[in-house]
Amino acid sequence: EMGSQAGNKPRRKRRRALFIYASEFYFSGQRRATEYIIAGLAGTKWDCVRQPMPTYHRRELALKEMFKWLFLLSLAWRQTRKMMGEGFDVAHINLGQSWASLVREGAAVLLAKFSDEPPRIIVSLHGSWFMEWRPDSVRASMLAYCVRHSAAVTVLGEDQRDKLMSWGLPREKIHIIDNCCDLPPIDWPDLERKHTERRVAIAMDVRSATSLPLV
Repeated sequence: EMGSQAGNKPRRKRRRALFIYASEFYFSGQRRATEYIIAGLAGTKWDCVRQPMPTYHRRELALKEMFKWLFLLSLAWRQTRKMMGEGFDVAHINLGQSWASLVREGAAVLLAKFSDEPPRIIVSLHGSWFMEWRPDSVRASMLAYCVRHSAAVTVLGEDQRDKLMSWGLPREKIHIIDNCCDLPPIDWPDLERKHTERRVAIAMDVRSATSLPLV
């Protein structure tokens, strides 16, 4: 009745997008790229929801770190499965090429694909390690599975697109988004300071994870 009185078009339904990305404790290119997309969608009909995923760092006490990562990952997967059940139009999944990333985000692709209301899956590839992989390798098969079950995949250039096409992936599914940066130029002292801050942050994280004294 309200619509007929106003004589207006029906209200446009809002859409929902779930963003899945690796979240480093100091910096994450996947998180930064995700924030750019979300900022670009601000003020549109899209509601954006973030699902950060824990990262795995290979350190001296690798076994302890691995158990910690698996525990945090199981919690993230559980949360992802719960959110998939809430209904999303799109699931945007950032996919690296380490073993940890292929397992972590590969499972996210499966959770999206087999949810009650499967969203359209968009996979964004980060890195270029796969350019050196044989198409019959395990890692190439895992990556190809994620891409094949997506509605679209983004890569960083024509060479990466051609590589995926050589694996039998359709050209029309692959979209090129060039690397970009909106940061001002940085001089050498500032660069050294940023690297020092990163090393300190990593050392502090190691101390927290292992309870060893920081030296």
